[in-house]
Amino acid sequence: MRRDRLFRAVAYFRRGYSLVAFMLSFTNFIILTYKFVIEPWLGHDMLLLIIYVLSMGLVVATACVMLGRWDYRRGTFKYEALVNVLNNPAWRDLFTALYYIASRQNEKALAVLKKYMLNEQSSSTSIHHEEQCH
Repeated sequence: MRRDRLFRAVAYFRRGYSLVAFMLSFTNFIILTYKFVIEPWLGHDMLLLIIYVLSMGLVVATACVMLGRWDYRRGTFKYEALVNVLNNPAWRDLFTALYYIASRQNEKALAVLKKYMLNEQSSSTSIHHEEQCH
């Protein structure tokens, strides 16, 4: 239980911090790339500059994919997914309905899912309206 709470806190922290960290690191990357790569090369061969910048981008992208794959397999991804599912009311209703169905309480399941169903009268009216338009 304690470990689950810790991983949930890590998941919340990562979600909140990721937006701020991404914007700061992207801004930092742009500034440093301009200052140390583009500015000194302004009078030189631009093809070599483009190759250098693209190759650095490829190295960064590969590192990000590898880190993301590690997180997906061994990190906190499953806890983040659990937090996202538990905080989404539609998923919560779906799992509640599945529980009612498994308990053979179909009327309760229908009551939970009723807000997601289209009104049959309005859907049949819209079908007739579409048929008349064509």
